[in-house]
Amino acid sequence: MNDDSHLPGRRRFGWYRSKPNGTMDHSIIARPLEEDNWKEFRRLTRVVEYLRPYMVDYLALTADFEAVKTAEREIGGALSKQLELGMIAIPAGVDANADAQRRIGNFLGAASAFRDRTKTRLLAEFGAESVQAAAFEAATNHWFDMSLAYRCLCQLRNYAQHHELPISFVPINAERGPDGTMAVRIGLQLYPATLASSSRVNRKVREELKALGSDPLNLTALASDYMKAHDGMMGLVLGLYAPRLEEMAHYAAAIYRLFEIPHDVVPVIWEGDDPKDGPDSQRRAIMMGFDEMLRAFALRDKLSLSAGK
Repeated sequence: MNDDSHLPGRRRFGWYRSKPNGTMDHSIIARPLEEDNWKEFRRLTRVVEYLRPYMVDYLALTADFEAVKTAEREIGGALSKQLELGMIAIPAGVDANADAQRRIGNFLGAASAFRDRTKTRLLAEFGAESVQAAAFEAATNHWFDMSLAYRCLCQLRNYAQHHELPISFVPINAERGPDGTMAVRIGLQLYPATLASSSRVNRKVREELKALGSDPLNLTALASDYMKAHDGMMGLVLGLYAPRLEEMAHYAAAIYRLFEIPHDVVPVIWEGDDPKDGPDSQRRAIMMGFDEMLRAFALRDKLSLSAGK
């Protein structure tokens, strides 16, 4: 979907359906697209191309959050296997610490990248004085003002660029199960006093962290709240593009209706030789992006429902 140029007589609407035996059914509408048809297609479907980088960053962030969310169980499981051999050796503890540092570091980096890249894209597409750029700036300010987790983990990201993460999963609790095996339970903890000692942390946030005292914070709970903020930002981005997605949805409905495209196939634009040229004619399929459009709508609805809880 990256070629804006018109190729007279070389593009036709159609569809294909993959079959279990590796072959496919396909249909090619014989009438070629006129230049106006092609330009209309590009104008109305290009929104999914603009949304795609946001989706990539958000999906990467979600995957890194899932790694943090499962860290306690998975790292605990790895340490449990060590107990089956006797004691948890120091190298095994170092490996577990490295695993935790990797998961947290990746999550913090992905969150920072999501915010920075989103801001950059909105500024590039809509301009510094645009409603869209202002809305995203307002959202980041809102979460900074309202969420301790957001303030804390934003600063933790800055801190981690120069120091090891002030996290721990000590104490390690181990219990013997009914089957006689030992199960290790850990809890990821963040030490606010250590974070507050760094001049690289925002001054007001440092004072806030100092006021929390020396007791550790539950890092998994902080990460969940931090992710909620980024869910809200992604929902905002999808909302900013919603009018164009709705326009694309109307266009898709018209295409299905006009060309009587079955709903169990993949609609495409075939580019290449005229089907009348015989079995040796060559074509390639240009995806219409309707599946990406539906995915964007589904994510918007999911995030909207989650925000209401």
